[in-house]
Order: sequence, then structure tokens, then C-alpha cells
Amino acid sequence: MGDANMVINFKKRALYIISIMLVLLLIIVHPDLLKIYCKYTYYEPVLIKKISIPYNKNKSIEKVFAERHHICSFIVDNDKIYAISCTQRLGGGNRSLLFALDMNSGKEIWRMWPTRIRFKGVDYINYFSNLYFDKMNDRLFVLEPKPKEKPSYFYSIKASTGEIIWKYPLSYNGKIFFDGDKLYLTDGSNFIKFDPDTGGIYEAYQMPFQSYRIYSLSNYGRPFIIDGKLFAYCEEEQELLIVNLDDISMNPIDPVTLRIKINEYILSSLVLDDNILYFSTTDKAMIAWDLSKNKKLWEYTEGGGTYYSPIIYKNSVIFYDERYGRSLIAADKKTGEIKWDIEFNLDLSTSMVIEDQTLFIAITDDKNPLANLKETSYICAINPNNGKVIWKFKAEDEVISFKILNDKLYCSCIDGYLYIYRISN
Repeated sequence: MGDANMVINFKKRALYIISIMLVLLLIIVHPDLLKIYCKYTYYEPVLIKKISIPYNKNKSIEKVFAERHHICSFIVDNDKIYAISCTQRLGGGNRSLLFALDMNSGKEIWRMWPTRIRFKGVDYINYFSNLYFDKMNDRLFVLEPKPKEKPSYFYSIKASTGEIIWKYPLSYNGKIFFDGDKLYLTDGSNFIKFDPDTGGIYEAYQMPFQSYRIYSLSNYGRPFIIDGKLFAYCEEEQELLIVNLDDISMNPIDPVTLRIKINEYILSSLVLDDNILYFSTTDKAMIAWDLSKNKKLWEYTEGGGTYYSPIIYKNSVIFYDERYGRSLIAADKKTGEIKWDIEFNLDLSTSMVIEDQTLFIAITDDKNPLANLKETSYICAINPNNGKVIWKFKAEDEVISFKILNDKLYCSCIDGYLYIYRISN
């Protein structure tokens, strides 16, 4: 009997050890499982790499701040970075670059342009949201930023070499969109559906309305696509027009399926969730609009809107109030009841990001960089469930854009560097 018990105990222990080994092996093969089954924590950033834009190493511009490029928009793919940059000359004479970098060596793989662009204030940022990467086909899709009075192009580029595959001339500074595998372009009042492989046009329509063309930090005044719907804001009527893309070919004369009378200027990009549209305006930090009833569901009137999109998290909508206290606020997305708010008294400097149940924001003061006053800028990690600040990290300079990828924080600052931080334990 004793020997039999020993055999049974030995088998139990062996099964236990084998089970542990299998779990460990599974975690090694699929480390993301830890994030699913455990509470994942991002730690305060530790700098592991600082990459300079090669163009800035030119001796003639290295010490002239207004001539230095900073990255406005970028895509990380393994050990490569594809980016659009711009100089900081306000009021004219800016230059833009499209380039690819080897992240390990920091060397430039290829470069397009530079092109000269002319903006008012910091309106240049809106031009650089037009960068898309098709990894499967090794392609970049990008709009060339130029002054309105000069021609510019919509490009398809081979990402690995910078070779132009095809280009399409623009009448205006347009906007490109992907909706699934469909590629669209708005060019003034023209709406065009492309074959992404050849640049051929599948369908083209001229909209019976003229959207408000002011180029600012957001998609303000630009048509854009959400869930198969085309949205366009018209200044004259101060209303938002909605077109179902599936219906546009059936009724090209008047394809507008819904008109929303806003009576205010929309600032942020739109967010659609459960047929409710969320956005901010010049006088309201957040408006929730029920599309099914075409009526306002609720609004937050105590603050002022921001250029950056709200974020939907579980049953909350998270947004930033740029006016009173410059606060981050979470509200019930159906009722507008405030769940928590944090007063920062700093400006939001770029779009917010949610990653693994952690909210990341970049905030900064409003010093003028051209006056050689260095910005005080922070990146904060926040628990979106209760608004608790997990950590607040001082960045090297004003944050232009950032991404969270593979437990790393990629941060582009106005000083012309891309900083890479480790944020895992």
C-alpha cells in the first residue's frame, strides 16, 4: 500500500511540474498572455535611445532652431521608422520631409522632398495626419503638403526603397482614408475611390456641398470616414453632413442621408460609438449626439473644446477641457455624468492613447519655442477607471507625437529628436 501511495504522489508531482513547465513555455512563446490574464503595469520611462533626424546634422542648419526639423507623424515597423517632418518657422518658409530611418544605426534609408510649405500659426500639424502604411504590400500612402496655390500629389511609395509607384495630382490639399481595404481621397468637393495597387479610379463624385476648408490641428473642416459613413462639416450652415458610402452611387445628386445642425464650430475629430457621435466645439468640451434620433444626448458646457479626439473606454468617454483648469475628464458616455477629473493647468499637446488599460497623455506649457524658451512638457500614465495618475514623466521638450509599441514609448519632440524609452519592468 505504501509503495502504491508513493507512485501516486510521484505522478501528481510530475503532472504538477509538467503543468508549470507548459505554462512557462506558453508564456515564453506568447508573452502577451501576461497582459490578458494579469494586471499589466507600465513603468516610468527609462531612456534607451535618442535618434536625430539626419537632415538636421547639416552644419548650416544644426544650430538654427527655426531650420531644424521635428517629426510630426511617424510609423514604426520592426527596425525602421517612416516619418514626415517639418521645420518650426511660423508664418512661412517651412520645409517638409518624408523619410525612412534605420532605427538601430539612426541612418537615413531614403528621403523625399524637401518641399516648401506656408502655414499660419501651428496649422501645419493637420497636413501630417495623411500617412498610411500597408505592411503586407510594402507601401506608404501619403499626401505631399504644399501651399494651396501650388500643385501637390497623392503618392503611393515603396516603403523599403522610397520609389514612387504612382501619384495623383491634387486640386486642393486633400485628405486620404482607408475604410477596410478601400482607399478614398477627398480633394476639395471631389470624393474619389482608388485602386491602391495601380492608382486607378474606381468611382469619383462631386459632392453637392462645399466643406469648410480651414487647416488646423484636427480634421476640422475636412470630410472623413467612420464606419462606412462620410462626414463633412459646412461652415456656412454650421451643420454636419453624413453620407452612407454604400448609397452614394445610388443617389449622387443629393447623397446626404443626415444633417446635424450644430450651430457651433467643431474642433475635434469625431468618435462614433453605439450610434452616438462624440466631439468638441469652440464653446463645449464635449457633445454627445444620438444619430438614431438626430438629437443632442448631452453636453459638457463648463469648459472649452480641444483639437484632439475624445477616447471611448468601457462605459466612459474621456476628453480634455482646454479652458477652465485645463483638465482631463471622464464622463458616462450615455448620461454625461462626470466620473472623475484631473486638473493639470497645462495644454494637451497631441492625441491621447489607450494601451493595455492605461491612458497616456502629453501635456505642455505654452511658451513660444522661437523665443528660445524651452517647453516644460510631461507624459502621464493614468488609470482610466479612476483617474489616478500612475506616473508623470518630464519629457526632454514639447511632445509633438508619441506611440506605445512593444513596451516602448516612442516620443517625437520639437527639439528635433525621437526619444525611445523602455516602459516595462
